[in-house]
Amino acid sequence: MQTNIQEFNEVQAKAEAALQVALAAEVTDSDSAAVAKSQAVELKDVEKLIEDKRKELVKPYNDKVSEINAFAKAIAEPIGKGKKTLADKLLAWQNEERMKAEIAAAEEKARLEAMAAEMAESEDATLEEVEAVQERAQVYAEPVKMMKHEKPLAVREVWKHKVDDFTALAEYAVTTGQLWLLLPNESEIGKRVRAAQGPLRTLPGCEIWSEQSAVIR
Repeated sequence: MQTNIQEFNEVQAKAEAALQVALAAEVTDSDSAAVAKSQAVELKDVEKLIEDKRKELVKPYNDKVSEINAFAKAIAEPIGKGKKTLADKLLAWQNEERMKAEIAAAEEKARLEAMAAEMAESEDATLEEVEAVQERAQVYAEPVKMMKHEKPLAVREVWKHKVDDFTALAEYAVTTGQLWLLLPNESEIGKRVRAAQGPLRTLPGCEIWSEQSAVIR
């Protein structure tokens, strides 16, 4: 179902008339060819009239959309910065708590290992008792597990990269036959840096690093 937009009525009438004449044209000699060319120019002019009218009609709406987007952005940007600030504070606290826990675990492991060594030299302790203490010490060698309340934010590792030396990258590309690196295709390098299977972690001429990113759910 076609909606009639009255502002296009005049332009539409010109377009239909010009098109009707142009489609009826016959090109049989130089004179009719000249006429056909002038009709093609007229169609081009009508085409421009249509586009000009379209731009004229949509401009107020586009201006309003731009105004709304700018207003929303002005409100949202401080919110995004505030969210990041809070996330950074939470991550800093979480990392500090993890570091404390890791230090405490390392100290307890050292204490138990010293105890086991002392018991091994003593005639009062059995082999089973020494082994039991050694097993307890080994528990503290495992990665520290934080309690849920100690890590309110989920964290993911985000890998990033930057091309520092294109010459070195190009030499590596030619040597290894990985000619896709010659672009250099930043998007493709990024995909391979972040790949789950066989990710890039070193690449001549590139700096590759990871950052912690908070996941707010």
